[in-house]
Amino acid sequence: MAYYQFRGLGDSLSKECRCAVNIWKGLFGLALALTLGGCSSGGESQGPPKDKPVLVTSARVERKSVPVELSAHGHLAPCASVALKSRVDGQIVEAPFQEGAEVDAGALLFVLDGRAFAIQLDQLKANLARDQAQLQLARTQEARRRELLQAKTLSADQFAPIETARQTAEAAVLAGAAAIRAVELTLDHTHIHAPLAGRVGRQFRKVGELVKANDPDPLAVIHQMDPLCLDFAVPERHLPHILTWQGKNPLPVTFTLPDGTAGEGRLAWIDNAVDRTTGTIGLHARIPNPQRRFWPGQFVPVTLRLQERDGVVVAPTPALQTGPNGRFVFLVRPDRTVAVQPVTVERENERDAVVTAGLEGGEVVVVTGQWRLTDGARVEVTPPVTRPNPG
Repeated sequence: MAYYQFRGLGDSLSKECRCAVNIWKGLFGLALALTLGGCSSGGESQGPPKDKPVLVTSARVERKSVPVELSAHGHLAPCASVALKSRVDGQIVEAPFQEGAEVDAGALLFVLDGRAFAIQLDQLKANLARDQAQLQLARTQEARRRELLQAKTLSADQFAPIETARQTAEAAVLAGAAAIRAVELTLDHTHIHAPLAGRVGRQFRKVGELVKANDPDPLAVIHQMDPLCLDFAVPERHLPHILTWQGKNPLPVTFTLPDGTAGEGRLAWIDNAVDRTTGTIGLHARIPNPQRRFWPGQFVPVTLRLQERDGVVVAPTPALQTGPNGRFVFLVRPDRTVAVQPVTVERENERDAVVTAGLEGGEVVVVTGQWRLTDGARVEVTPPVTRPNPG
């Protein structure tokens, strides 16, 4: 009997527990529903409607004349540069120039001690005077002996040594004169002059130092500053076009320094062979530099202009997008929706792209905000702008 009473009590407790659990489940579900409902309503109120237009900016595709240009990187270099070296041994006794100064052609830069050469020159001049005196005596003796030879009082064999003595004296005079010129040239080499106008750099050998002829270390280096040469290279596939247009007129070359200073010159010459290691052809332009705005050794971006093309379709480069099927742009329709338009691009730079297919000119294209667009999306677009040509 007690067993059944215990079991009945257990059944009663089980029902009460199940009832309590159900109540708590109901309360938890209600709270969760309210929470989710609040989040859902808040998200819908903060998110944009599906038909809300996307804010973008635009630009107009144009037909205009564009230059055909090649871009590269190059460096400025002196068209002429000389490393000054001594041609004789000696001690530097004078260096009448300032390091980093501009010098004219022929300016005196170094003076070597030439006293030993001057003494040698005096000796040779004295020897020459002696040889000239002996030559005069030999000529006088020859003249007297010739009279005896004509009078048949002197044989030809006896006259021959007299004639030989005169010829020997003449040769001695010529040798003495040549030796004097050689020493004079050596003495002249003790004065080192600038062979060209330009800027002299660091003085590597100072006054008082001994130098040797053709020492591998230069005394100083002079760089020509005006004009400068601009050396750069382009892929060899462009060589036929460069040769064609260079044959008509010297091609203009432009560059810009990091501070915005622009320079311009003309293509002067083309290397006589393609570099097989890089597949490029070297080009060299001549840049006027009268105001010394440019400096040898500067690295600059280079633009070589080949020709001008008229009536070319030009789109802004930021409008170009790349998809699975190639390049495309978003066209802005009159109803303020956009359409995906595939295009074929011939070439482009940071600003403009030459389009050969897909656009005719006059279209309005999206230039910013494309990442939020799909074909047919509505947009709110700023008025198209016509971009001025730089320069």
